[in-house]
Amino acid sequence: MNPNQNRKRGKATERNIAKRVGGVRVGLLGNEDISHPEFSIEVKDRKKFTGIKYLEQAERNCPDGKIPIAIVHVTRQCHGRDVVLVRLNDWQRLVERNTKGEKTRIGESLLIIKISRWKWIKISNR
Repeated sequence: MNPNQNRKRGKATERNIAKRVGGVRVGLLGNEDISHPEFSIEVKDRKKFTGIKYLEQAERNCPDGKIPIAIVHVTRQCHGRDVVLVRLNDWQRLVERNTKGEKTRIGESLLIIKISRWKWIKISNR
């Protein structure tokens, strides 16, 4: 594909995602791709994505009734910067439940203390 076709494909993907998540496609160079009341969304359209393997593994191992996610940690980086991979349909269900006021674990903070290099203990849910 030539660069013009890639840009067209990317813009079409941005429009599609904006419609699905209730946002507005901005798509200006240097700004967010989609403006949303709660999220700043950057959209990438790729033929291949290595990270999908991680999510597929999470899906294979996921018990019924749970939502599979994969969390990618970059060694020597703060865990607060880890990347969470989740399917768009699952993300939309979580956001929808949260905005309807249904009780979900999204938004609860979990206080965890690292007591050694390998062991973490759960102190409380806040």
